[in-house]
Amino acid sequence: MKFYYLIITSFLLFNIQCEKKDYVPTIPDDKPILPIDSTIVDTIVYDIDLSELNNNYLDLNNYKTPIIIGGVWKGDRIVLKNGSNKEITFLNATINSNHAEEALVISGPTHRMRLFAINSTLNCGGLTIWKGITQSLIDGFVIKDGHTGLKHSQEEENYNDTIQNITIQGSSFEGVYWGPYFDGSKRHNNVIFKNINVENSGWDDFQIGDCTKCDVYNLIVKNGARKNENLQNYLVTVNKGGDVRFHNLIMINDHSEKLIQNIESRFFIFK
Repeated sequence: MKFYYLIITSFLLFNIQCEKKDYVPTIPDDKPILPIDSTIVDTIVYDIDLSELNNNYLDLNNYKTPIIIGGVWKGDRIVLKNGSNKEITFLNATINSNHAEEALVISGPTHRMRLFAINSTLNCGGLTIWKGITQSLIDGFVIKDGHTGLKHSQEEENYNDTIQNITIQGSSFEGVYWGPYFDGSKRHNNVIFKNINVENSGWDDFQIGDCTKCDVYNLIVKNGARKNENLQNYLVTVNKGGDVRFHNLIMINDHSEKLIQNIESRFFIFK
């Protein structure tokens, strides 16, 4: 069995028209953000217990922030509505989805939301964004065996978002699918991905497009593109309209030499 392992340790340049000195990255603080004291989590009472829900639509309009969600849900995808201007923590929560694609949907447009997950897992479905998200933070989910792990492929205005500390395993299609595959009129702008670990996806582990000023820190992609389908058989793909900077990118593949694909886009890779 062939084994391909690549750690980017120097600056590389792909299809770009500017020099390295034009961009000096500011790496975010590596300390994790936790809204709750982890030493007292066993004593916390949930504002919402997933096991007690009557249906899968979770409207947060009448809840005061911060909101703590726990328990176990089994059934259709959970659709979270009216999350703008709220701090939400999934604590010791599990969603076991029987939906064809998602386990959790953030239905927007959503603005200034802080969404945390502590010891919380999405099983047999991914996390999908509907109708845009801006000036928001998503932190901490483990996503297993979904259709697509983390998805926001709509042509909606999005800016100043941070997605971090996410683990995605065994997606049938993309591990991360952020931004449409075409060069649209409403781009994702100034998005930060940090500490994303993706492995064993059926298609690309990490696919991003139509996104300007996007920074990806500490991305690990491993053994993706298991289905070996044409144009979906790379660990990383940067689609049309992509303007992406990777910092400390690690790519590991035990079955293919196809590591990174550039489709009418530009990207930097930094040490």
